[in-house]
Amino acid sequence: MLSKISWSDYLGALAVLTGAYYLILGGVFYKDKVKKLAIKKWTGKPLDDPDNDAEEDDAFADYEAAVEELKECILEAAKGISKEELLVQLKERLISHGGLRLAAYQDVLNATLIDMAKDNCGVTFREDELNAAWRTLPR
Repeated sequence: MLSKISWSDYLGALAVLTGAYYLILGGVFYKDKVKKLAIKKWTGKPLDDPDNDAEEDDAFADYEAAVEELKECILEAAKGISKEELLVQLKERLISHGGLRLAAYQDVLNATLIDMAKDNCGVTFREDELNAAWRTLPR
């Protein structure tokens, strides 16, 4: 039975098993490093860059401040205002929040604004309207 297995079959199977073994070991012991390398390749930003972490922390704090400001200053007091006037007021308030240039925070802010505007003002925004408004903000 063993005489029917050629050396090339044996070495090929050995190579596949050895490769699988090292992939499993790499996945177990170097999972975080592989993840950082993959994210760096796809986004162009290293995860362990302290400037990048600080920028994301600042952006998140800026996002939270923007939501609180919008809740308190505009949406609760904007009953009976037109959609266009509300959008102008939103843009005026959001000019000072530079952290909103990150797409992830824009998407979350859009969802929050859509809900708050509908509940508090009776105004219905679409996401593309808000994205167009954010693109016109000076950066």
